[in-house]
Amino acid sequence: MLKQNIIVGIVFQGLLLLLSLIATRFVFRELGAEILGIISFCLALTALFITLSDMGLSVFIAREVAAYRHRDALYVEELVGGGDYHLVGDVPDFLDTGYNTFILAG
Repeated sequence: MLKQNIIVGIVFQGLLLLLSLIATRFVFRELGAEILGIISFCLALTALFITLSDMGLSVFIAREVAAYRHRDALYVEELVGGGDYHLVGDVPDFLDTGYNTFILAG
């Protein structure tokens, strides 16, 4: 079973790589170098702002959850947010794929 899962995973990763190469070639041809340069610049700027806006918040939250998860569950719940958004994963519920950054339950 494990061997079959590994083979299927490798095949799908290869397929994903192939499809992204084909899609990249199509996008290059259709949009042109100038527009792709603008898009790349905007993506790099966005990544920079995301990195700067984090400012160690994810490390702080992980440390606090690790320190208080057994002693003060209410504090941890308020810290991570139990509402519509998971602060730790930074993914809204409607986009959540089920893969969490870490699991709060011990």
